[in-house]
Amino acid sequence: MNNRIKLSVRFFQKNNRVSEDGKSPVYARVTYDKQRIEISTKRNIDCSKWSNSLQKVSGTNPVVKDINLFFEGYKNIIYNAHSELVKERKEITVFAIKDRALGLDVNQSHGLMELMDYHHNYISRLKGSDYASGTIIRYETLKRLVLEFLTVKLRKKDVGLDDLDHRFILEFELYLKIVRKNANNTATKYLKNLKSILNFGRQNDWTENDPFKKIKFRLDNVTRECLTMDEIKQIENHQFAHERIQVIKDIFLFCCYTGLCYVDVLKMSKDNICIGIDSNQWLVFSRTKTNVEVKMPLHRIPLELIEKYKNHPTVVVKNVLFPVLSNQKMNAYLKEIGDICGITKNLTMHIARHTFATTITLTNGMPIETVSKLLGHTKLSTTQHYSKVVDVKIVEEMDKIWARIG
Repeated sequence: MNNRIKLSVRFFQKNNRVSEDGKSPVYARVTYDKQRIEISTKRNIDCSKWSNSLQKVSGTNPVVKDINLFFEGYKNIIYNAHSELVKERKEITVFAIKDRALGLDVNQSHGLMELMDYHHNYISRLKGSDYASGTIIRYETLKRLVLEFLTVKLRKKDVGLDDLDHRFILEFELYLKIVRKNANNTATKYLKNLKSILNFGRQNDWTENDPFKKIKFRLDNVTRECLTMDEIKQIENHQFAHERIQVIKDIFLFCCYTGLCYVDVLKMSKDNICIGIDSNQWLVFSRTKTNVEVKMPLHRIPLELIEKYKNHPTVVVKNVLFPVLSNQKMNAYLKEIGDICGITKNLTMHIARHTFATTITLTNGMPIETVSKLLGHTKLSTTQHYSKVVDVKIVEEMDKIWARIG
């Protein structure tokens, strides 16, 4: 292999393919070792503004500068592709240079997107048993973000698993935080999911590479917002003129008093109501997220809400407890409820679950182990996040101590 052979890259317009608006596509002509190949840059430029001699667009305005920077970057990608092939002692042809520049040669080792596709197909077949639908959606989102990162930042459609390194992970993290504006905890969760996929690849002998080897994750402590008892009663006592808002309010209150998350209240049916050991009605179900069985005695208020909607058309036809709308619509109506009731906190379906964990149970002295079971948590440490915000309970316990001291 003669590495001294000159590589040249020139840009030119296809003048035989001029569109109605006077534009034609620009191609990169790559020449190496008496071989030549043309690569589309996928850019159409006004023929009157393109300079063949300078191989760029004429002008000095910011738009023109951005276009010319693109072509300069495109040329660098081709030269870098050649340099990588030299370092790897690969056979260099214009076709090999093109494939490397376009990210089409990752078939020499398994590609990241290839692995993500395989992983997605695998977990999709286990939907409902080993993987919740929310988990699968989260991996789908990650797959979209990785492809977006490869396309925008690296100008590739895939990257070999053996080519992933510490720098790739850090660059992807920066992309999530700076370009996608993700908070640290959100970005970290995506990175953990990506690490799980790469672990899956190693388990299946797709690669031995571990780009996460020197990376440690850091999650920020987040205060889980919840409603006070006064705020709950404020919503409970307000009668809304709009029937649809009244329905949303009742479903929200049901979740405040039971701790159900959106996906669980959505699928809850009369079949989940059983007679418990105290001869009263209990709610028995398996959490969608963790598949942990939850057994909960039903209080008067939740029972009244269930009774209120037992003859609702949607409830009767679908055999559910409530006529639940989409999560997006529920949250939109809850924002309106908060505005009407003068509550400044951001009302969402999930804040109802936090309210149950904090205001309804922990604040009233329920042991955290019991709360953990009612919430369907697999680890007590998950429930302990709620106990950090029970300031009212701290005051009560301190008052008891000072009373004993006298």
